[in-house]
Amino acid sequence: MTTILVIDDEFTWADFYRNLVKPGVIVLHAWSLDQGKEYFERYRCTITMVIIDGRVRAPIEDSIRLVRYIREVMYFMGPIVAASGDPTNNAKLVAAGCERAWSSKIPDREEAHQHYPGVFAQVATRR
Repeated sequence: MTTILVIDDEFTWADFYRNLVKPGVIVLHAWSLDQGKEYFERYRCTITMVIIDGRVRAPIEDSIRLVRYIREVMYFMGPIVAASGDPTNNAKLVAAGCERAWSSKIPDREEAHQHYPGVFAQVATRR
């Protein structure tokens, strides 16, 4: 089983990622950093990617702490991606341990595949 953990306080992004992945890939959606940490601890054996918004009902510093925690516990885990509309938040999360960042302004699946082809190579569908 392959799982992607999306930590974002907007439901539209979890739905967006669900539409990108292959059948059988689970997309867990955490609405808060606390719930994200809880899901990470519960499902970390199957999580292959974490996508985190820069501010999930909390200051950016709290998101940074969670990224560092995830990276410390699962240093060999797949990518942690910062997905924020604020480039400053993305830069801070990359400095904390995210492999890459993208703007949460991606409008559709084709643009996501075009701009971030390697990210979803294992789990994404293509037209």
